Amino acid sequence: MLYYFLDDDVPGKGSFHIKCHHIKEVTMCEIRVVMEQNGVEELLMENVTSLKVLKDSVAITSLFEGSREIPESVIRNIDFLAGKVFLQKCS
Repeated sequence: MLYYFLDDDVPGKGSFHIKCHHIKEVTMCEIRVVMEQNGVEELLMENVTSLKVLKDSVAITSLFEGSREIPESVIRNIDFLAGKVFLQKCS
């Protein structure tokens, strides 16, 4: 990412010049896991860094919230464009 700064400390000049600085951009994971029941989405966790499908559950982990196991659930759908994983309860 480029950031521009105005600098008026140019000797002998009466105008501004522009300094360019390259700054590394850091992006956090934006995957959210939601439970969908009866058309209503319940947010379970944001910024998910790991998801494991277990025998009768799904385990999710976030850098900030730690780990959580969602019992009796399966992955119904993953929307990569929206950054969302939809879970549903096992029948």
